[in-house]
Amino acid sequence: DGRVLAVAPGVGLREFAFDEVFEDSADQATVYERSARPLIADFINGYNGTMLVYGQTGSGKTHTMFGSGPDLGTDGVGGGESAGRGVIPRACEEVLLAAAARSAMGITSAVSVSYVEVF
Repeated sequence: DGRVLAVAPGVGLREFAFDEVFEDSADQATVYERSARPLIADFINGYNGTMLVYGQTGSGKTHTMFGSGPDLGTDGVGGGESAGRGVIPRACEEVLLAAAARSAMGITSAVSVSYVEVF
């Protein structure tokens, strides 16, 4: 049951919930399938989606979101079937494929994306 207790200054003991903790050996496909894909499926069906990635410096947030691999550019985004693709390249591919499939059925759509990185 993904719950942890922590002491919050000025508030006291608080309970926080989380969905899953991945081992450091988890591959990009597993992380995407278990965490981001349900959000993308909801997004494709008309709901807003947000994925917040939070953690200590050097803990792998950028690697998880953008990935790594020989076919990725210096900006971290690329095409192909690299196993190293992160959440963002996989999500973009899935959304654009869904839009193309719907377009083939005569359904028009518009896609917009916001990306914020806070240091």
